[in-house]
Amino acid sequence: MYWPNGIPQQRRISIVSSRLRERLDLESWWFDLLRTSVLQCDPATEVLCAVNDSTAFEATVRASELFGRPLLRLDVPAAGSTLAEADTDRWLRNVAERSERASTRLGIDQQRVWNAVVSPQLIAADHGQTGSRPENVPLADRLLFAASDRVYVLSRRDGGNMASLVNSHCSDEDRRHVPVLIASDRHGKVPECVRQLSSGCVPWLVQPFRRTPTEKADDSDAVGASASEFDLSTAQRASCLDSHPLSHPSEWLLHWTRPARGPWPGETRTDFLDSLILGCEATDRSALATLLRIVTDGVLRASPEGIRGGHSVVAFTQVPLMDFRARRVFRKHRRRFDFEPWGLAVRGDALESAGVRKVIYGDDTDWSNLPPEQRPFFQKATSGGSTDNLAEQEWRVVSDVDLKLMPSDSVCVFADNAEAAEMIARHCVWRVVVVPIQSVTSRQR
Repeated sequence: MYWPNGIPQQRRISIVSSRLRERLDLESWWFDLLRTSVLQCDPATEVLCAVNDSTAFEATVRASELFGRPLLRLDVPAAGSTLAEADTDRWLRNVAERSERASTRLGIDQQRVWNAVVSPQLIAADHGQTGSRPENVPLADRLLFAASDRVYVLSRRDGGNMASLVNSHCSDEDRRHVPVLIASDRHGKVPECVRQLSSGCVPWLVQPFRRTPTEKADDSDAVGASASEFDLSTAQRASCLDSHPLSHPSEWLLHWTRPARGPWPGETRTDFLDSLILGCEATDRSALATLLRIVTDGVLRASPEGIRGGHSVVAFTQVPLMDFRARRVFRKHRRRFDFEPWGLAVRGDALESAGVRKVIYGDDTDWSNLPPEQRPFFQKATSGGSTDNLAEQEWRVVSDVDLKLMPSDSVCVFADNAEAAEMIARHCVWRVVVVPIQSVTSRQR
């Protein structure tokens, strides 16, 4: 290990965790625990440890900055890399040069941040590798346990890396004196393993500061129970006009919203992470939150996600709103649902001036033969199985769609249930309808 600015003498505190869900806004309790553990670190006598490629690395580094806690950052090599013993001098020189350039460029506060660079696994000339790789547990996680004077375990899955490391730690005569605090869930329940392990494992009971809604077990974004039937008086709050996506489906194109997996467009990763660490309510990235953001902004933002050639487009579907519930299915390869019951409908004739066009379904040969101006509208044709693109009946616009420039009766919002529809109607000038549940029951018959 190379220490460019010395070795800190404070007690070292590690924060460890099993892997998190991709949607970090569903991990509010985890961030509550992180914030609490960082604030419990004494800035005068303790230093937080963070290792790149570990689950809590990014959040721990940012929390140390937000709350003014000293940080020891350890950088580990890529998995599987090795270093011949004869090359260690050259490795040290290269690391020293890189560290000096980085500290000059970033202006690292040596009173608050220490760095350490870990070499690849050494290979001796006569004896091969100088050690073994226990249990295939990532080096980053092993370092956090080995380097620490106190360990906070924010989450732990049975049979996972954290479970293996906790078990090894508590059975190690030389390390079991170092306390490992295993956090409770938001209801005060501690994992069963705490009772089974010997000394060194400590139950960490944490009480929520405020009452928060129970996190959903899946990606459902329902605010309340779905309406048992379509109630026109409730769901069509802003207008009494006859034409809407349920009464005249052929006149409308629909854009459904999905949960966001990270920062909003234009939001920095740091700002998003700050809102998670500080427990702000604005961290919600559900499909409903996405819809409310669009309604407030009045603009459908073009995106290149999933579009061949990287073209930024706004996608619509011609599938009738009545069919949405029956067609909602989880696409494993995309890690999301198709046909979410949240979104906006726009009249097809109102979108003509924005350049809306049908998607061109085809194969690789068709793509190669398309002129450049038509390629934003191309989608590789698949049908059946897990990637049924043809069923989406997609249309696209190659630009943002400013809904504010359209007649108010050309835009309609649709929601999963009546309760959400009433709430959305208070935030927009457009009518709001509920996706009817009959579409599911009728197909089941």
